[in-house]
Amino acid sequence: IGDVGQGILRGYYLNDADARETSDPNAGQGLPNNRYLGEWQHKQMLPRDTTLTIDLNKQSDRDVVNDFLPREHQQNSEPDSVIDLTKRGENYTLSGLVRPQFNNFFDEVERLPEVKLAINRTRLFDWPVFYEGESSVGYYNDFAASTNAVPFDPLFHGSSVRMDTFHQLVSPHLLFGWLSFVPRAGGRYTYYGRAPDAAPETQEVKRVVADLGAETSFKLTRTWPDVQNKRLGIDGLRHIVEPFANY
Repeated sequence: IGDVGQGILRGYYLNDADARETSDPNAGQGLPNNRYLGEWQHKQMLPRDTTLTIDLNKQSDRDVVNDFLPREHQQNSEPDSVIDLTKRGENYTLSGLVRPQFNNFFDEVERLPEVKLAINRTRLFDWPVFYEGESSVGYYNDFAASTNAVPFDPLFHGSSVRMDTFHQLVSPHLLFGWLSFVPRAGGRYTYYGRAPDAAPETQEVKRVVADLGAETSFKLTRTWPDVQNKRLGIDGLRHIVEPFANY
C-alpha cells in the first residue's frame, strides 16, 4: 500500500483422498480429506514511528505443509500467529502483542495480550552511569497439542497473569586506554497470578533476582596495506581479534 505498507495473502486447498497414507502414520492419525492453509502477512508504517505487524497462519492439520510444501516446513515447522503494534521513541520501545492459538495441534502459549516497555541504555545526568530496563505484563494460556483425537483437542495446562520488571545500572570504563570494563548491577521482580499445576491454583508465585556482573574486552589488530587483488576487490587487509569475557 504505497510506501508505508506491504503484505502477502495466500491460500491453498485440496481434497486429499489419501490423507493418512501421505503422512506419518503416527502423527497423521485422523487427518481430514479437506486440507488447506491460509496465510496473511502485513507490515504497516503508522504515524509517530509506530509499526503494525500482522502474521496469521491457519492450517487444516499439522502435516499439510510437510506433505505438500516440504521446503517451507523445513524453515518453519510450527508457524504461530502474531499481531504486534510497536512504537519506537528516542530512548524507549513500547509494544503490544497478541498471539492467539489458531492451530490447536501445535503447542502454544497464548498471549492475550502482552504489553512491554523497554528503556534503551540511557545516561543519568552527567554521571558515568547508564540505566536500562524492561517491564511487561500479560495474560497467558498454555496449551499442549493433542493429535490423537478427531477433531484435534488441545490439552489446557492453565492460564495466568504475569508481570515482570527488570532494572539495571551500567558504568562503562576504558582502562589503560585499551581495556573496556563495564560493571553492572540490577534486579528483576516477577509475579505469576497462578502457580504451576503441581501447586494449589490459588497460590501466587513471586520471584526476586539480583544481578551483579561485569564485561571486559579489548582489540588487537594488524594491517597489511600492500595486499592487493583487483579481481577479488581486495585493497589491503586487516585482521582483528577481540577477546571478550562476561561474568
